[in-house]
Amino acid sequence: MKRGKSKKSQEFMGMSFTVMFSIFLIVVFIVIAFIAIKAFLSTQQCSQIGIFKKDLQAEIDKAWNSASLSLEFKRSLPSNINYVCFANLSNAMTSSGIEGEIAEDISIYDETEDNMFFYPLENACEIPSGYIKHLNIDEITKTKNPYCIKISKGNVILNIEKPLREILVKVS
Repeated sequence: MKRGKSKKSQEFMGMSFTVMFSIFLIVVFIVIAFIAIKAFLSTQQCSQIGIFKKDLQAEIDKAWNSASLSLEFKRSLPSNINYVCFANLSNAMTSSGIEGEIAEDISIYDETEDNMFFYPLENACEIPSGYIKHLNIDEITKTKNPYCIKISKGNVILNIEKPLREILVKVS
């Protein structure tokens, strides 16, 4: 008489192998779902930064092409970005306080022509800085270099202005 394994030997703590395997698969799917959601949210934040930069350049180009213009530019940025800063890297940084800390961090870009920075730099994906054309960066950074605008609740408001008979655009 051949002795077969009883069904009890296939169970562990009262659960069959198929139930345990199903629970394992559910846990794996939940972990993968969380990883995918995190990656999607990260991509969304990086997209917001890129869209902000593109839209800002478009509005500055519009102002630059007009005789005179003043407008408010309001956009959202990821909540882990605290400041949008404009800096003239060819001049000495003259700020203290938080702007002094920012000046110290962005000084690594002194070999570039970048004039706009997101702070903290490490939270700005692969786009911590950029060059915005047609800006009167000397005028913007006359009193503070870098000139930083605080982001409040993920929103930033910039005033874009091109006075009559001026060539370049100012941001405040």
